[in-house]
Amino acid sequence: MGEKDETKFFTDETKATPDVDKILAHSITINASDIHLQAGKCITYRVEGVLVQMTDYPALTENHLDIIKEVLLVSHPKTKSNLETEHDIDFGYVSKRTDVSFRVNGFWAL
Repeated sequence: MGEKDETKFFTDETKATPDVDKILAHSITINASDIHLQAGKCITYRVEGVLVQMTDYPALTENHLDIIKEVLLVSHPKTKSNLETEHDIDFGYVSKRTDVSFRVNGFWAL
């Protein structure tokens, strides 16, 4: 497999800013059906029904999730409002890196 890429899912080596399109592109590479993003946990992919945690990378913080939310919802202000009021969203997102459309379903765990 070679050396791990320390910035694989982030924009730089500080790991302060997650790169949504890198996270999505990796899901294609490993043929993942789902991506689980939760504060305090590593990025996790579902591959052939098995949850695979990216433990070589830091756990996501609330700030990471806020950045991801902003990137995904920049073109969907009504959806963003629904997340804040209904605590649930479902919409499409086209990755700039892969030009592939992804279905996004998110919710706040209360």
